[in-house]
Amino acid sequence: MSRLPVLQIEDLTAEQKRIYDEIARVRHGVVRGPFPIWLRIPELADRANQLGNALRVNGKLEKRLFELMVLIVARHWSAQYEWFAHAKNAPAAGLSPEIVDAIQNRRRPEYLREDEQLIYDLVTELVDTRTLSQPSYDRHGVKRFRCAGASR
Repeated sequence: MSRLPVLQIEDLTAEQKRIYDEIARVRHGVVRGPFPIWLRIPELADRANQLGNALRVNGKLEKRLFELMVLIVARHWSAQYEWFAHAKNAPAAGLSPEIVDAIQNRRRPEYLREDEQLIYDLVTELVDTRTLSQPSYDRHGVKRFRCAGASR
């Protein structure tokens, strides 16, 4: 049972309906999780959806690594919607079921590829400590993740 009343499509404003349709279009027609909450403030829903799409759809991180990153964060915060939405997509993106299972059970995955190990270490450090240590930054940050257009 939802804490908030379910939004009925016929009750949405034109702006809410436009955003609802955009969200549903890339999510197999489904608008769940945080989206119905955001839709109550259309400007928030629109911008949050744009940010999510910028990261997920237009981001530079390979899909397999993006899914790994999301799963680590979702598991850390016990974010059930994010976990289930991304755990089912992770194998299709190339992430092994063993890695998904290890993260779900709060174990360090075995047999990570080098790039998966990098993402796992950096994201885990960030969610555990809320910062990235200078040694981690020096070891991984500058050398591997130069942004396009960033000064050297």
